[in-house]
Amino acid sequence: MAVFVFGKNSDGVANSIYRIAESQEVYDTEKNFSDDLYDLVTVSDADFNSVKLGLKHPINKTGSNVTYAENIYSYDSQEDLSEEISNKINNLNDWLESNTTSSLRASVETYKNYLNGLDVTTIINDANPELNKSLEQYAEDNGVTAFSFLQLF
Repeated sequence: MAVFVFGKNSDGVANSIYRIAESQEVYDTEKNFSDDLYDLVTVSDADFNSVKLGLKHPINKTGSNVTYAENIYSYDSQEDLSEEISNKINNLNDWLESNTTSSLRASVETYKNYLNGLDVTTIINDANPELNKSLEQYAEDNGVTAFSFLQLF
């Protein structure tokens, strides 16, 4: 089972998700805050993976029930995709600079290097005019472990 971290007393509050962890063990290892500042909700591995891969986003929670919205992706230009890749790399670099001892560090670095090596001309071109999935899903489809920014404590 996975753990979603929401703002304290945030029942019914939109976009109150703070972080996600694939297990209680990862949460306990990675958290850098006091539990009493947040509400924790245990969710299924399937829900965790859907959020990690950007298929859906937690809208809010009520008690232990989480409401989701589906995400839709449509990168129809190499420029848009390049910008998204750059934004993710910048966020990952910021996290890596601040988290030198995290147990996730090596895997996050591998994901960042994968993104850095992507050639958008092989993803969006005349034969494939758009990408209709998240970069996280694209990476996982190509055998690379992806990270959502929500996983990075």
